[in-house]
Amino acid sequence: EEAHRYETEFGVRIRKTVTVKVVTFQQLIARYFPSGAPDFVSLDVEGLDFEILQSIDYGRCRPKAFCVETIAYSEGGGNESDCARGAEIDRWMSEHGYFKYANTYINSIYVDRQVWDAAHRRR
Repeated sequence: EEAHRYETEFGVRIRKTVTVKVVTFQQLIARYFPSGAPDFVSLDVEGLDFEILQSIDYGRCRPKAFCVETIAYSEGGGNESDCARGAEIDRWMSEHGYFKYANTYINSIYVDRQVWDAAHRRR
């Protein structure tokens, strides 16, 4: 869908379609992090970031921080739907115990509130 949007909006051409086996976030974590979770996860999956965040079992897999693409690409910059998308992700992450530490306009960094608080109590 995203590739076809690029064709329509930006005049690019799809040269080739490649089929790849998709694994879920949980399958990936089970395969490569069997004893827990990575400290840092970066998500940039062309518009499916929120769906992936919703699929995570935060009780079983709790990274300390996420970098999430919170705005869709457009040649002219962001638009209202991008703001709504970022706000939706902000709410979701907050509901799951993460706070927004930084925002680069394209990506947002979310940190586990408990990890942050524990690290700063020790100082």
